[in-house]
Amino acid sequence: MTDLRDDLRTYVEHLASRAEEAAVDPRDHAPRSLKTREHRPSWVFAVIVTVAVGVAAAGWLIVDRTDERHKISTPPTTTSRVSITEELHLLPSYVPAGFELQRAHGWSDLYREDGRAGTPGVDQEQTWVRFDRSGTRPIATFTLSWGIGYRGDGDEDIDPLAPYINSGGTKVKVRGKTGYYVTLTNAPVGSPPTTMLAWQETEDQVVTLVSHASTPWGTFETHLSRDQLFKIAKRLRRSSDESFSLATPPRGFELVADQPGMASHGENQRILLYSDGNDHGFKVELIDNTEVPPGTNFAIPTARRITVQGQEAVLTPQSANPPGGSCWLGDGDFFLCNNDNAIYLVWMATPNTRVAIVAVGLTETDIIKIAQNMQAIDQTEWEELNAAHPSAFPDATAP
Repeated sequence: MTDLRDDLRTYVEHLASRAEEAAVDPRDHAPRSLKTREHRPSWVFAVIVTVAVGVAAAGWLIVDRTDERHKISTPPTTTSRVSITEELHLLPSYVPAGFELQRAHGWSDLYREDGRAGTPGVDQEQTWVRFDRSGTRPIATFTLSWGIGYRGDGDEDIDPLAPYINSGGTKVKVRGKTGYYVTLTNAPVGSPPTTMLAWQETEDQVVTLVSHASTPWGTFETHLSRDQLFKIAKRLRRSSDESFSLATPPRGFELVADQPGMASHGENQRILLYSDGNDHGFKVELIDNTEVPPGTNFAIPTARRITVQGQEAVLTPQSANPPGGSCWLGDGDFFLCNNDNAIYLVWMATPNTRVAIVAVGLTETDIIKIAQNMQAIDQTEWEELNAAHPSAFPDATAP
């Protein structure tokens, strides 16, 4: 078989990029005629845990740290979504001088069940992070995932551990089962390696642990050793529903995100776009019933945990260099497309409504102030904004 080491290394880099999906991904948010994302499955996606992570099967989850100053919130899962009785609309009462509202709209046909993205063959993925002493910056991370794994694109009988075997993995025993330990050397030269531990828990379930060291956006200060990965595997508890829990994570680590392998970004998108007319501006997005928690952004070493209106939020500075930009071509926001200087801020305003701000040409202080001064408006006010500042696309309506 072909050596899959390069494919695995490429995917590890891609894993981190999935973290940015917790903010705004234009390929998913554009009108159908503008969508460019390919939905072809990849075997690599099916065998490795994603860097960005996932969720407790119990719905709206709060994970308390030893330090009570911080709490992690993740959105409801598919099985326990919060029904929307009155949708939330927010409008910033603070807008930096020179910026004016250009668009206020939503897409009525977005986020159907076929609009999922993620890792085929994975039922659930979790991201665990260790923060620095201030409790704000991630300094180490590992991911845990489980599912049926890669079973081939057709009728062929494929060993679900084949990718690890063919990437030079060392055969080991994990929880009394056959598994493989894989080391991938990351660029640049001298960076600490990304390590993986994968095993077949049952005939129909593969479990993967990944210690992420280097990412496209930088390197974490520390990473887990081989022995630590084996200890985590030993501590895992498998429930009757075939899910896993980790009651005793490595010291200092906490669960920051937990989501399905194939996750929905949400539905009922609402957008506000502000610009100064000189390629600077910001966009506010509200999404309901998302399965992609804000904590996925902690897979970026330069992310920072802050508080917005009493809720935990994740601020990702320009050095994270999020791929893909956050724009709809032709709708007045071209300056946000593929812009290396974009800054993201994302949080859950309610258990079922995620808010994301992406900005170019503003400071972090400005973005945080905008977020702290978001105020609720009613449906009538929203419809008036939509009528006064419509999208350039006819399919964009006030939901």
